[in-house]
Amino acid sequence: MANKPTASAGFDPAKIDPNAEYDVRITQPLQYGAAHLLPLHDHTMTGAFLALLVKEFGAGVIYDASLRN
Repeated sequence: MANKPTASAGFDPAKIDPNAEYDVRITQPLQYGAAHLLPLHDHTMTGAFLALLVKEFGAGVIYDASLRN
């Protein structure tokens, strides 16, 4: 049985800039409204949406989030 990925120790939800864009990987499938996010893909999203996901599902669903260049 494959190990389920867990959140990165380097991700700090308190430092999310709602106006920035992030490259995000998640630990499990998520559905929020019309958005269906799978852990197999890298996702680009605003900091506001990233903060919303953390608020709704907890920081544990974020494997890694880095500012987009």
